[in-house]
Amino acid sequence: MRMYGVVLIVSFLMLFGLDYYLFSQIKRWLKNPFLKVVYWAIPSLLAIILLLIAYGGKALQDNNQYMAQFVWFVFVFLLLYIPKTIYFIFDILNSLVRIVLKNNTMCLRYVGIALGSLFFIAMIYGTVITRFDFEVTTVELKAENLPKEFDEFKIVQISDIHLGNWNKNFDALEKMIPLITQQKPDMIVVTGDLVNNFSDEAIGFEPIFNKLTAPYGK
Repeated sequence: MRMYGVVLIVSFLMLFGLDYYLFSQIKRWLKNPFLKVVYWAIPSLLAIILLLIAYGGKALQDNNQYMAQFVWFVFVFLLLYIPKTIYFIFDILNSLVRIVLKNNTMCLRYVGIALGSLFFIAMIYGTVITRFDFEVTTVELKAENLPKEFDEFKIVQISDIHLGNWNKNFDALEKMIPLITQQKPDMIVVTGDLVNNFSDEAIGFEPIFNKLTAPYGK
């Protein structure tokens, strides 16, 4: 337990050190005291939530609603700190290059800004904008000694639904039904990550999955 506390403290110091490093570079543009408060309020709030999670123990981990919200906390955390980390690494490299080459190049800093921004936009796009977009990928399986009965046999595999992240948005999942039906599957299988942590995350979605039919079952 003592080691766990040490790891937590070191993690906080690293995160706030990263925030301070960035703050020291942008504070000239944060002349309004309110903006400074907002800047530090965000990491402080994340730190408080992280503490509550760390010391909430098994009681929180066994709570379905808590775990669903925890996924979003992880998303926000990564959304904010991975771009910051990318920028930090490239800015340090930029400083080293300036020392070695004895010039005022800012090239690597700009690369860090670009890559960090790209990661930020990609996460927003993938998690928010295209969150309910389903993708159909067709794969033709060729195998020696495959029985002739499996010629043109079509299996639809449903994977990585993560129903715990849907917040009971049944209408969004309904979009999946016609996509699967159009494939005219002989068999439907659900593999991998139907839920996040608890089986009761699937409660309420049963009528939607019951609409799926296939000659050889699902």
